[in-house]
Amino acid sequence: MTSRSHIRIIHTFITFILTVPCLLDIHVHCHFRRMPDNVTGKIGELAVMNCASNDTTRPCGNLFWTKHDPKTSQQIPISKQGQLSDLVSGYIAFMDSTNGNCNLNITIRASAEGTYECTDAAAEKSATAQLTVLEDDPECVVRTEEKVFNITCSVRFLGSWPPKMRWFQVNETHSLPTDAPDSIISGQIVRSTALLNRVNVSDGRGHEILGLRCSVNFSEDRRPDKTSATNVPDYEWTSPIFVRNEKESNEPSEERRADEKNPTVLVTTLAISVVTVAVAWLITLTVGIFKWRKLKKSQDEMIPDDRTARGSLVLATAE
Repeated sequence: MTSRSHIRIIHTFITFILTVPCLLDIHVHCHFRRMPDNVTGKIGELAVMNCASNDTTRPCGNLFWTKHDPKTSQQIPISKQGQLSDLVSGYIAFMDSTNGNCNLNITIRASAEGTYECTDAAAEKSATAQLTVLEDDPECVVRTEEKVFNITCSVRFLGSWPPKMRWFQVNETHSLPTDAPDSIISGQIVRSTALLNRVNVSDGRGHEILGLRCSVNFSEDRRPDKTSATNVPDYEWTSPIFVRNEKESNEPSEERRADEKNPTVLVTTLAISVVTVAVAWLITLTVGIFKWRKLKKSQDEMIPDDRTARGSLVLATAE
C-alpha cells in the first residue's frame, strides 16, 4: 500500500469523525454556515451580528432573529422571512440578507444590549451571542494623599458580560500586573483603585517603579451562561501611564480636568469671581467717599464764613 493510499484513508477517517455529530444531529454548528459572535461597542457606534444558513436559495434562508429583553425576560422579534420587525427598525438594519446570509447592522444604544438569538426554523436549532454596550471609554481620577497617589478608574456598561479592569506597574524595561482588584457596582459599573507611592519604590527586581497603567478588556472568566458563541468580545483600552510627578508637573491632573468640565464647578467659580469683584469695587467706593468727605471738611475749615467777615468789617468801621 502506497503512502498516498494511507493519506487517503486518514483523510476519509477524519472526515467521518467530523461528520458524525451532524449525522446524529447533536451539534448546533451543523445547521449554520456561520454563527453570530459576541460583540461590544460604545453608544453611537456600529456593531455587526452575522448568521448564515445552509439554505442559500432564499433571503436569510430559514433563519430568523430574536433578542432577549433582560428587563421583561421576553423575546423581542427582530426579523422573520427576511423582514425586519418595526420594534427594532429604528436601530437595526440588514447588512446582507442574500444567499442565506442574515447579517444585522446594529446602531448601538442603551436598549441594544442583550442576548441575540439566530434560529434555523427548519431544524429548530438556535445560536446565541451577547451584545455588551459601553457608555464610553473608561475614566480615571487621580487624588493626592499624604504618602500616595490614589488612582481610580471606572467604566459603565450595559449587559451581562462585565469588562475586566487590571493594573500594571511600569518600570524602565517592562510592566508587571498588580494585585489591585476590581469591583462590579450595581451590575453597571466596573471600578478599580490603585495606589502609587510618592517616594521611589522598587518592584523587587531592582527596577524602580515609574508609574501605573490601567487596562480594560473582556475575559473568559466573566462569560455569561446565555451564549453559544465561543469568542470573547474584542475590546482593549489602555490608560496613559500615571507617573509619580504628575501632580508636580504643569499639566492639570485628571481630577482637575474633570472639575473644569463640571457645570456646577464652573458656575460656582464664576459666582465667586463676581462676588470678589463686587466686594473690591464696594470697598474702593467706600474709601473714596470717606476721603472726599474728609477733604471737603478740611477745605470748609480753611475758608471763613461770609457773614463773619462782613461783621468784622462793620465793627472795624464803627470803631
